Amino acid sequence: MEHIKLGNIIRPCPVCKLGAEELPNRGRLASEIECPRCGQYSISSTAEAVLEHRPDTFRYAMSARLRAYTERGESPPMVMDADLDGYLTDSSVPRRISDRIDAFLISTHKRMGRIGVPAQFSVHDDYPLFHCKDDSEFHHFLMLALNMGLVTVGSRDASGRVPVELTTSGWMRLDELQGPAPATGHQCFVAMRFSEEMAPVYQQGMEPAIRECGYEPIRVDRVEHNNKICDLIIAELKRSRLVVADFTFNRGGVYFEAGYALGLGVPVIWTRRATASDELHFDTRQYNHIEWTTPEDLRVKLKARIEATARLKA
Repeated sequence: MEHIKLGNIIRPCPVCKLGAEELPNRGRLASEIECPRCGQYSISSTAEAVLEHRPDTFRYAMSARLRAYTERGESPPMVMDADLDGYLTDSSVPRRISDRIDAFLISTHKRMGRIGVPAQFSVHDDYPLFHCKDDSEFHHFLMLALNMGLVTVGSRDASGRVPVELTTSGWMRLDELQGPAPATGHQCFVAMRFSEEMAPVYQQGMEPAIRECGYEPIRVDRVEHNNKICDLIIAELKRSRLVVADFTFNRGGVYFEAGYALGLGVPVIWTRRATASDELHFDTRQYNHIEWTTPEDLRVKLKARIEATARLKA
């Protein structure tokens, strides 16, 4: 345990039952606890009394939830007896060992600081981070990650700290957890009705505006492929930095492509012919659509909107 501050009381932690500090009361109706395992929190006397009758599995889960506040740098939580059941039923508590391993990889990455500098974990104090019940289970947890080829684990020092580094497999799993890499090129996905009537709109309006802004327009109807068209669309959306979606004919595919792009965090520019008769869907009509009349009108307005969007992203 860290150095005890003057005036603090050494007592069992109400949650993990091991040594902790209690700060001076300061006239409050709750105890302020600093525990190396559970972190810093306040707890009412009634909550302490209720905890005495809860099973160990309950307290393990609660310890993990409390420690998470400290790890995230958030204000110490206040534990009341009415809140106790939430610590066990909270959906953020991982139920599968694979979820706990993933959390361990993320925590290791954060503690490494940079590649080549091992993360340091205390076997005695850090086990609640991964929902282990004690230091013995945490040791077996470390060995599991080691045997899976995700980390390397060094020798434990006298204070119980062990150095941990991610392996190549660990870095690859971390990349999967962080999702697809952001697009680095200048591809602009075009979602619209591809028809004879709309050919001049694309050729004289959309395409030149997109190219003049430094982007490369991509139309899935012009991409050679052997895949299912839906797989191709999703793949190209993930590679794109921008989407231009035209809703002149209220095509369902255009709605899907714009919505999927929004889910990826890709900016969408919404366009529509001013004389279009079909009403926009109520879920999208609040977006600021470019209302165009001719291909040239679209070119001018679209170029201005792309440039403004690029400035906002910069």
